[in-house]
Amino acid sequence: HLQSILSNLVKASNEYYLQTGQYPTSFDQFDIDINLPTVPNNQIICDTNWGAASLKKGDGFEVTINKAGAHKKYRLGVLFTEGRYKCTGFVHILKNDKDAPSKYDGKSFCAEAYYRRACGSNCDNGDLCKNIMGMKQTGYADTVFLYE
Repeated sequence: HLQSILSNLVKASNEYYLQTGQYPTSFDQFDIDINLPTVPNNQIICDTNWGAASLKKGDGFEVTINKAGAHKKYRLGVLFTEGRYKCTGFVHILKNDKDAPSKYDGKSFCAEAYYRRACGSNCDNGDLCKNIMGMKQTGYADTVFLYE
């Protein structure tokens, strides 16, 4: 379910970019309705270090549109907010505006936030992405481990 939400957001973001030349920073800018309540950014559980521009809450997960501060990275995220896989899920990095394009631009990843995971920050990485999804860690973006 989380992957399909992310896939729909990626398509809508790319369409918005083609029309405006910018990536969206609010769910109001999309042509799709995710049918989840938008809540204040101070209610973010997992994505705090990425500078969420807009947040929606589902039952046990959060959906974020991020434009991170100095790095000016545009990212979409769908992460579990409770249970065994808390603060793990899926992200798509749209663009890194600060410097030359990043090797992560335009790609989707299984992701695990370093902080606030159910197992804490000192646990082994890969509970969902490596052990369940069978992916390898390919990088680290700010406070998120990325797997492909």
